[in-house]
Order: sequence, then structure tokens, then C-alpha cells
Amino acid sequence: MQRILIAMWLTSLGAASCGPPKPPSTPTAGMMQVHGAWSYCEPSAMVSLARENTPVLESRVLQARANTEYDLLIVPGYTPEDAETPLTRVDPIAAARLDEAIALYRQGKAHIVLVAGGNVHPTDTRYAEALTMKAYLVRHGLPESAIVVEPCARHSTTNLRNAGRFMLKYHLRTALVVTSSDQAFYFANGNLSTFESRSRAQLGYVVGRLQSKTATTLEFAPSKAVLRRGSDPLDP
Repeated sequence: MQRILIAMWLTSLGAASCGPPKPPSTPTAGMMQVHGAWSYCEPSAMVSLARENTPVLESRVLQARANTEYDLLIVPGYTPEDAETPLTRVDPIAAARLDEAIALYRQGKAHIVLVAGGNVHPTDTRYAEALTMKAYLVRHGLPESAIVVEPCARHSTTNLRNAGRFMLKYHLRTALVVTSSDQAFYFANGNLSTFESRSRAQLGYVVGRLQSKTATTLEFAPSKAVLRRGSDPLDP
């Protein structure tokens, strides 16, 4: 009997050491059925969610996520709040986030990159951050079948909320958020920053579990509460 127990223990050690550990599943992603569209907003006339995201949804990339440490990478958009003219290309801060996401994608951390950001600054801009970010990724060699566009988020809270809706719709478990160090701290330390209180005030809930990994990345597992419709008509 003792030999059998020792053999079982050695086998478990060997199994645990094979490859990088997968992040823990969320209790919702593997079992929820989300009916209807994952995006609740009506993007500007310049954006077609079907056109932008069909390459991902019709490819095998969603099924291939079991081979990666994370199910997807999430890159929140960035445009300076004081921008006076519409930006037709990504801001340098957003470019730095995308460069890190490109490196992580090529390292095999995930097969999918979700870019989130709407028509934010200035208020009359025709350009959605998500579309300019997608164009940047394509110029740097990522295939369209690896890029999900979320073109409606107007705030840091809805960057993650809307990404979480996509995750729950397609049963994705855990994402790696790739951002700037100040926003990473803001997200990962919601009790110290205003992120949790802002989320509760604006949305009525906390968007999910967030855990710091590096100075610029953090794990994200969405709460099923992200499926609730919000009150902002531009980003419901």
C-alpha cells in the first residue's frame, strides 16, 4: 500500500510539472450560456462589429485557446483627455501597450488580442480607439483572425466590463490585461485606488477578479454581473 501511495505522489508531481499552469477557471465562463449579442452598444457608422470580428469567430482560434496560458490578451485604449483634434493613429502610450501585447502574443501567452476603446477624445472624434489599435496590430504582423474589436468602451470600467461580456459569451476563462503601469496599479488595487468604488457607482458591481502579474499586466476573470446592461446610452 505504501508503495502505491508513493507512486501516486510521484505521478502527481510529474503531472504538475508539465507545462505552465493554466489560470483558475471562473465559476461562470465554463457553464453560462449567453444568449444574443455580446456587445450591447450601437457603434458609430464607421464600425461594423460583424465585419471586424468575423475573422476571429469563423477561425479556429477560439477552440485553440487550451494551448495557451491565457485565453486572450486585453488592451485598453488610450487617448489624452485634452486631445483637441481627432487622432487617426494610436497615441504613443497606447502604442507601448500594443507593443507589449504583440510580444506576449508571439511568446504564445494567448492566441487572441482584444482591443477596447470607443470614440472618446475629443468628443466629436470619428475615430474609435479599437479600430486604430487593430490597424496598428495588423501593420505589425498580427492576423485579423487574432484580433477582437470592442469599439464602444468609453471608460476604464467599461473597457473591462465589455471585454468580460465577450469572454462569457465564448466561455473564455482568464485574460491577461496589458496596459500602462499607472492603470495596471489602478486596476489591481481597487481598494486603494478609486476603481472599485467607481465601478460600483457607475455600474453597480465590481467587474471581476483582478490580480497583478507584472508592473504592466494583470489577470482578469470576469464576474457574471458584467452581463447587466448599463445606463450610458453610448456604452450600455
